[in-house]
Amino acid sequence: GGKRVRFKQCIFAQPKVRKITAGRVPLASVLIDTPEDAENPPEVFFEECYFESDLSTGGGQVAIAINGAATVHVNSCAFRPHAALFSFRDKCTLELTKLNVKNCAAFVETGPAFRFGKSAMTDKAAAAGVRVQGSAFLRPGRGLGSDVTGQTGLIFLDGAARVHFHGRQNLYAHLNGLVERKAEAEVIDKYDDFKSFLASNKGSDDDSTFIDQREKKNPLVLLSPQLSAEDYVLAFQLKAPYHQSFGLVRDWHGKDMPG
Repeated sequence: GGKRVRFKQCIFAQPKVRKITAGRVPLASVLIDTPEDAENPPEVFFEECYFESDLSTGGGQVAIAINGAATVHVNSCAFRPHAALFSFRDKCTLELTKLNVKNCAAFVETGPAFRFGKSAMTDKAAAAGVRVQGSAFLRPGRGLGSDVTGQTGLIFLDGAARVHFHGRQNLYAHLNGLVERKAEAEVIDKYDDFKSFLASNKGSDDDSTFIDQREKKNPLVLLSPQLSAEDYVLAFQLKAPYHQSFGLVRDWHGKDMPG
């Protein structure tokens, strides 16, 4: 029943979770579930939040799940690997489900940043309008080990799922794919093909930087010159001073990072 909800400087941790089991709805750190008869869809804000996961156990399941009409704003947040950073469920529609992401950083390793699902009961598929600006979606070019598997990439579309995606000034680095369409068994991994796909679906992507997964460029240098290619994991850990300020001295499950 909430109309306006704001999360600021919050930490959402999934330190030890089981891998997603077929036929079961994934765990979400935050679920925005709007009744279909709701008169006024909620507006939800995430500011300077951190979504933690433990990659040694396969990462988190879902960071933010949306099911129905809502306008969601995500600003200056960081995400460690999840099976999906944003999961859109079958009550989401192009007209009433909106996601705005700005100045965020995502370590994309075990699943897509934006996953659009469908209902196994009705075969109804999700749809939404997504705007992303000034954000980075990073994946190590060589992966982190043979035990790390999953649908990795930017957008995953199940069944007849649809998205109007508008990107601007983003960084896409070493992703397995930019768009995967399950029904067509198609993976789009070339930036020109990605832009063509967006244009055909009333979307666009302008002034972004794309680093192919086969290139050896280090995208972290673009963000912070002192970081090496081996620093992907540490780049998405909280710095040590935050342990004290957020009260995580005894409860923190992540690894320590020098200040």
